[in-house]
Amino acid sequence: QSSGNINLELHSSTSGRGTQTKTHNDHATFFHGLAGDTTGDYIYYTADAKNHVFSTSNSEAMRIDSSGKLLVGTTSSFLMGRPGAIQVAGGTGAGANNAFINATRFGTVSGGGELTLGASYGSNGNHGLIPNGFQMGQVSFVGSDGNNGRYAALINCEVDGTSGTNVMPGRFVFMTTSSGSGANPTERMRIHSDGTISMAMGSFTDKSVALNSSNGGFVVTPEGGA
Repeated sequence: QSSGNINLELHSSTSGRGTQTKTHNDHATFFHGLAGDTTGDYIYYTADAKNHVFSTSNSEAMRIDSSGKLLVGTTSSFLMGRPGAIQVAGGTGAGANNAFINATRFGTVSGGGELTLGASYGSNGNHGLIPNGFQMGQVSFVGSDGNNGRYAALINCEVDGTSGTNVMPGRFVFMTTSSGSGANPTERMRIHSDGTISMAMGSFTDKSVALNSSNGGFVVTPEGGA
């Protein structure tokens, strides 16, 4: 055929019946097509515990491994802190930029890219009120000690008071890891929901100081607790 498209059509005239193509050999079986229900969803799956590899220009661009993890810049899952469902790796060579994630918003309305970290007390996809002290998100800084990934610093966001409908008070908690074998991150500073800043000097609960903006400036006041 010298013009137009060449199509292979699989058509089911009965509602709820799927249509898929099947490719298989002695090692795996692969299907893609329409689901066998009334959703009309397009499906792409293997019947075996195999990786899905996506390549461009004869070079792998990303893969979904057999456990469901999305891997970019690496062909195998790695552990730095907690095992991530999305893992991006890069090096000092041609793949160095693979370790960067960009989110840019273009337009004339104010606002840029957004990273959202959240928590709910409900099951997946459902809302459930989270209580005081509940962690809503964490930014982790992890470095390799030659054998494992070790936490060097953490920034947590937690509920800071009573939450409710249209009410979600929050605080930032900043933690760093001191020098020493086996040391874990320790809280050093927090910003409370009212704007007060508590900083630790030694033990956070016994030797902290609070900064607030009353009287038009910063006032340093010893506190017995956070």
